[in-house]
Amino acid sequence: MDTFKSIAGTPDSDDADVQRLIEFYDNDINNALAHYFEQGFEGISSGAQMHDTSGLHHRPAPEPPTHIPSRDFRQEAVNLHQQMFQDGLIRLPKAPSVSNNWQLDLGIHRSKRDSEKYDPVKNSTSPWWVLLLIIPRSLMSLVMWIWQLVAPKNPPNRLPKSFDFEGYIESYDPELPEELEIVTSDFDAIYKQCQSRYQWLIIVLVNDETAEFGQKLVASEWFKDYYGTQGTYAPAKVYFSNVSCQPEAHAVGTAYGCRRLPFIAAAANVSASPAVMPSMSVVYKSNINQALLGDEAHSTIGRIGRNLSKIGDTYNAQLVSSRYDLQEIEYARVLKEQQDQAYADSLAQDREKKAAKQAAAEQAQKAEKLKRQRRQFMKGLTSWRESVEGKVSMAIRLPSGQRQIVKLAPDVTVQELYLYIESLLWDLREAEEAEEEHSDVDPLSFSEYFEEFPFTFEVVQPFPKQVVAISSKAIKDEPVLKSGANLLVEYLALSDDENDTNE
Repeated sequence: MDTFKSIAGTPDSDDADVQRLIEFYDNDINNALAHYFEQGFEGISSGAQMHDTSGLHHRPAPEPPTHIPSRDFRQEAVNLHQQMFQDGLIRLPKAPSVSNNWQLDLGIHRSKRDSEKYDPVKNSTSPWWVLLLIIPRSLMSLVMWIWQLVAPKNPPNRLPKSFDFEGYIESYDPELPEELEIVTSDFDAIYKQCQSRYQWLIIVLVNDETAEFGQKLVASEWFKDYYGTQGTYAPAKVYFSNVSCQPEAHAVGTAYGCRRLPFIAAAANVSASPAVMPSMSVVYKSNINQALLGDEAHSTIGRIGRNLSKIGDTYNAQLVSSRYDLQEIEYARVLKEQQDQAYADSLAQDREKKAAKQAAAEQAQKAEKLKRQRRQFMKGLTSWRESVEGKVSMAIRLPSGQRQIVKLAPDVTVQELYLYIESLLWDLREAEEAEEEHSDVDPLSFSEYFEEFPFTFEVVQPFPKQVVAISSKAIKDEPVLKSGANLLVEYLALSDDENDTNE
């Protein structure tokens, strides 16, 4: 009985009904809970007293049943078979999600309404006005009186079997406390969030007549203390909606077995036994009787709070533990991602270092090759200097102070004059020593040499001081050089990289 009461949230005043219901199903808690959530205490036996599922007001203990229903031995065999495999495990009622069929119905209703709005035939005079003119008024009153007596009447605050789309309101925005995470639409979104994040899902459904009671319920202090953002059972989501104007709320009520409004239910991703896998389950629901909404509303709200407190104390530990497990899984996932990223960064750094080392080796090899090619090229300038000798006499003072007198042909270009001076600066003995060792390199042409080895000096005429710029013009076309000249050779200021290249 204690297990049944903790799951169903029944008060102590219904202990006799609970005992009868359990005995009715031969102590099978699963079948007894299923019966309670579907029909309450109704239909236990033919002589049983009918009870309300809310159980919020005191009722006298019923008389013991005088009739024992016949048993279905096939069902007993099935139960025994289930008990062999389940070993008496208690499973909570499933908390379903809501299909989107109501959206389809709403779209169909809107299409019909728009078509009727612009249909001139349907907007014409209704035939009912013609009947009212023909049938006498007294006869019509008699017919209406008989219809009121014969027509079935729905109990007050019952959930309608179908939604009345004429009362649909697109935006439902009641006054609700800001301390709670309350939504009035998009039930499936918060359902999935509570399922994946192990949070409480509180469902409060009302209609136009009971909306005030529902607002008082969610605005009560204990409700805020339990399900507020800093509450005892936080984090929690509250779905509050009106079945009179919201088709989604009607679909939620139908899915969760709502029979009377206001309707309160609590669902969570828990299980009644550690051996059962947790799933979204209904741990509490109540269809409140209309008699408890008037002067007893305050005490009714307090009784609901005590029942929800028992349910919360029973299952909140599971949710907290599951959230910690989920947090550890998330931390492990983040840690693994960080480790994978660190490993990928390390591989990238190793690749960069390897590429840089390879590039440095290739650069050094290229520099060494150019150095050997330059030595070989400078060695070959000995015969070239002899070929460019002519009649234009020039006195060249080198940076070392040595003075050289050379005679060049008038057709020699200024660039070749610079090359001639560079050959004078080159140490021929170094080229001779490396000749046999580095004779296997490809020779350089003049254009390749000028591209790879820019000159590190400039030629200056001292009086008046004028720099002889490098060009492809012949010296006979240069006014400073065509008749001969006294020239100075001055080194340019170079960076360390250029000095290394030109060594």
